[in-house]
Amino acid sequence: MTAINDVQLFLMEYVAVFFVVLFTYASLRSVYNVFFHPLRRVPGPFLAKLSRLWLFYHDYHGNPHNHIRDLHRKLGPLVRISPNEVSVDDVDANNVIYAQNNPWLKPAYHYKAFRSSPEYSIFTELDPSTHAAHSRLLAPVFSQARVAAPDAQRLLWDKCYAMVQGMRKQLAAGQRREDGPSTSTTTVGLTRAFRSFALDVVTTWTFGRCADSLYSFHSELFEIFDVAAESVIYFQHIPFLRALIPYIAPIVPSLVPNKILGQYAKKSLEATRVSLNGIGNVVPCVFSELVSSRWQEKRGYSPSNGQIISDGIVILAAGADTTAAALSIGIHWLARSPDLWQQLQDELRPVMDAAKSSPRIEALAQLPLLNAILKEGLRVSCPIRGHMPRVVPANGWNYNGTQLPAGTVVATSAFYGCYNETVFPDPERYDPTRWLPPKHTAKMDAHLQPFSRGTRQCIGQNLTLAMQRAAIASVVYHFLPVAVNNTEIKTREFVTLLLDSPLEVSLRPANCPEQH
Repeated sequence: MTAINDVQLFLMEYVAVFFVVLFTYASLRSVYNVFFHPLRRVPGPFLAKLSRLWLFYHDYHGNPHNHIRDLHRKLGPLVRISPNEVSVDDVDANNVIYAQNNPWLKPAYHYKAFRSSPEYSIFTELDPSTHAAHSRLLAPVFSQARVAAPDAQRLLWDKCYAMVQGMRKQLAAGQRREDGPSTSTTTVGLTRAFRSFALDVVTTWTFGRCADSLYSFHSELFEIFDVAAESVIYFQHIPFLRALIPYIAPIVPSLVPNKILGQYAKKSLEATRVSLNGIGNVVPCVFSELVSSRWQEKRGYSPSNGQIISDGIVILAAGADTTAAALSIGIHWLARSPDLWQQLQDELRPVMDAAKSSPRIEALAQLPLLNAILKEGLRVSCPIRGHMPRVVPANGWNYNGTQLPAGTVVATSAFYGCYNETVFPDPERYDPTRWLPPKHTAKMDAHLQPFSRGTRQCIGQNLTLAMQRAAIASVVYHFLPVAVNNTEIKTREFVTLLLDSPLEVSLRPANCPEQH
């Protein structure tokens, strides 16, 4: 009995010593971070100087960039958001931080959180030279020339046609439910429609397998996208959770969404390899190019199966829902301005009529008002808001007299430029006319970076711009707005923007020819 008591006493003393040491270390570390750290003179919230818990709190609640933008307004272009991390609100600084010719390294803790396997994707790749080679392999399948190809144009308009037909079915269903004379109006769910459109385009483009969500305006992948955006936050702030994935995934798969997306991508890759081996038809897509030995030899890079699958997950997760968010928010705002909607319809009519509702995307790109509405939709939605951090190199970085030492993590968000009050007066207001002469300035273009620039530039921006032009043109040409049921847009900010509630508008069919 005495021996047992001695063991219990020893364990209690051991635990007590452990917590005393832990408390002492945390206290000393906090004192160092506040009073002696090289970043001690960079302004920021007091709690952010102590630990990363301040940033985790705001990331968890889905409002970090709105909050940090407010801090930049008060404190200036540099704000310390964790003991060793500084947020930068200066688009000119982006040319240094994300320079193509002198790339700063990515912090591993941040980008490993996005990994779905031990192998890196083009987004999570940490080595600049490997990333450059990887980019040379992928970039051509998202080039302007590829997007302008006849099969690509046909894909976009086929999905636009299916989306418009789905919206018309919603209108018809609403009419049948109404009592009395038909009003030819009802509510259309923008979020579901645009999510389905974007998902079907991106899955076909990437995997050669369409998700076929436009038939019902629904897909199980939508919920996976939402969970994936949130789960990244935990992996970024609590890295050891990644070690638990093999144990969590079999029990509760929904808690590890990238595993589910990985299975989808893996099946697509297997189907692509089977077709390339002469069994079935080869559907031209990103995967069919990446697995082609001739394509790999030409580009000088041969990715593994794991890398191809990881790329597929990134393209799917980042490309579909960001496009849908920009379209949903943009059209939701546009529907509140019927006169502007009518002006755009008038601008579109000659181009759409001449091409039986399926013009070349390049023709749409020449329309001033359409471009203005596209840009303003991207600005107010800013669907990719997450910080894309980099590590200050060995020689440090002097920003306007403030020396940031080597190893400091610095980052910016496209959101800060999109809502810059000096460049965009009254930035909360939706105003596409700001992009038309004489209001439009080069400075506005410099601050609108929804796809980023330099080494962090979105590789699929040509495709998403084409998707948005085609979708906006199709909806505005075929319908007229009646009312916006709820003017409040509830969102949460993670790496990408999530819509907390679906956006809906009341529409009625416009008098226009059938789309072909």
